[in-house]
Amino acid sequence: MKKFAVILISATLFCLSCATDSFGVYHTVKKGENLTKISQLYNIDENELRHENSIPEGVGELKEGSAIFIPGAAEVIETSPLETFPETSPNPEPAPEPVETSQETSPESETSTQPESEPAPVETCPETSPEPEPETETSINFIWPATGKIIKQFSSSAPKSDGIDFQFEKNTEIRAVADGKVIYSASNANFGNMVIIRHNDDFITVYSYLHTIFAKEGQTVKQGDVLGVADATEIKSVPTLHFEVRKAAKPVNPITYLQEN
Repeated sequence: MKKFAVILISATLFCLSCATDSFGVYHTVKKGENLTKISQLYNIDENELRHENSIPEGVGELKEGSAIFIPGAAEVIETSPLETFPETSPNPEPAPEPVETSQETSPESETSTQPESEPAPVETCPETSPEPEPETETSINFIWPATGKIIKQFSSSAPKSDGIDFQFEKNTEIRAVADGKVIYSASNANFGNMVIIRHNDDFITVYSYLHTIFAKEGQTVKQGDVLGVADATEIKSVPTLHFEVRKAAKPVNPITYLQEN
């Protein structure tokens, strides 16, 4: 019995470690999706999803393009967009039948009434300079969110960590690492005050454990704008920031994009 209790405690600690280091994914709400559909998609209790994202009771509709946190999910589940079909008339009118005429025309009259066609002039297009190529993922330029001590590194293997953790002095300002749009700004049950920014079609960044949030959901921010302040909270007794870089919704090592700046 004692051996079983030790095994049970060890398993529980392992699960808690997994929940802490790899806490889930962020699903971008698409047209037609609501809280119920997303909870069914990820096979998670709707009330748990509501609690994790601080969604009030009675609110089920979600804003298209916003991000919702899915605790425990290993990867983002992509859904196909709703198919649309062109509208058709239920009873299309038949095309009118051609009217026959009794007047006969001779081949000579037909050829005489048709003017000789001249070859169309060849159009020439003015020379244009080639369009600039769109910004690639390697050209994105991130700055550090703040200056502090790194206490936990990114790790894709056990024990897994989807980002890096910093510790700071009191009242340290946390800044946007690049231009973007705030798609989430709220309190999370496990990670405190959290801000998520979408920078382009490939990259989003995550800022957790904030003491105070200044950024508002839907706000456009510039690189270096203050998103909030790191200080002691109920979750962290020392000013801490958990920072993530996600490419195509999957976590990547932030140091790869920060070390050259």
